[in-house]
Amino acid sequence: MLAKPSLLQNKSYKDNEKRIENQNSLYKTLQDALSTMRSDDLEQKLIEHNIAYSYMNRVSELWYHTLVESYKQTVNLGDEEISILRPPIDFGQVDRSYPLVPGQHTEEILL
Repeated sequence: MLAKPSLLQNKSYKDNEKRIENQNSLYKTLQDALSTMRSDDLEQKLIEHNIAYSYMNRVSELWYHTLVESYKQTVNLGDEEISILRPPIDFGQVDRSYPLVPGQHTEEILL
């Protein structure tokens, strides 16, 4: 996809452990490769290679992504209703109330 076949043979990126170890150089390599591509060409390549992507500039925007929206649920936290992501496993009809308020018993727990 990046037209950089030499990356496949680069021992610095052969597995996830090595990629993490060398993430600064990997990020620079990826940035250099991606910065030369037009966004519509990059989008087409991502589609062709079945790679998930989205246009976002800040991590905070992820909470409002269409896919994330579909996994949200409203639960009770004490007297307040909040939105959270559904658990990855659905246990059926389970009480989804969360009676404790964050910090409610901090002193009892820590002392």
